[in-house]
Amino acid sequence: MPDNISGGARVYGGTRVYGGTRVYGGAWVYGNAWISGDARVYGGARVYGNAWVSGDARVYGDARVYGGARVYGGARVSGNADLSAPRHILTMGPVGSEHRTVTIHRHYDGPDSTTWGSHVVAGCWSGTLDELGAHIHDDTAHGWSSADVARARVDYEMFIEVARVRVAEWEAEPLTAEDHERWATKADDAEAVTA
Repeated sequence: MPDNISGGARVYGGTRVYGGTRVYGGAWVYGNAWISGDARVYGGARVYGNAWVSGDARVYGDARVYGGARVYGGARVSGNADLSAPRHILTMGPVGSEHRTVTIHRHYDGPDSTTWGSHVVAGCWSGTLDELGAHIHDDTAHGWSSADVARARVDYEMFIEVARVRVAEWEAEPLTAEDHERWATKADDAEAVTA
């Protein structure tokens, strides 16, 4: 097994994994997926179909990236992410006083959901858009000038405004029985990795 594939990771099919990438933990990469650059795919994540993960991107948790989805740059995709198209993710950066890349992606919110949800990752913080709006605070206590704090606030508010338009697109896509079935079988996938 190549050095960049470890743990219980599975890589097969026409997949291309090259460069400084790493696939590890219980992650699966298959189909015609491409993982390149310094990207990381780990945990229970699945990347398949014609999906690409590149640059310094991270895909982890129970995330599903498939179809024609593209995750690149400093994007972070986690939780129950469900990306099957390029418009199922939005990144912006550098944002804020710490110059981070902020990512919002389409998210599966459970078997009782009727529409797609969304999930935000900003550095080590993650949550909803509303939680991000409430999280924007006065960072002058960290030694940043009031001008830096004002600029950071504008960055995050701009991201939230643009992201709400994308979230409205996702919410307009109804969840299908096939979508629910795909997420119901993720527990079977996890058992297969540990077997």
